[in-house]
Amino acid sequence: QKVDVTLLMVHSQDHLMSAMTIRRLADEIIDLYQQVHAQK
Repeated sequence: QKVDVTLLMVHSQDHLMSAMTIRRLADEIIDLYQQVHAQK
């Protein structure tokens, strides 16, 4: 089955990938904060 790739689909995928990247970055920052806080 052929799926037409539209500009809207590409834009949506870009937003999704950006959100996933930011979420991963936030998880890393939280993890680093917890490690620093545990050393005090």
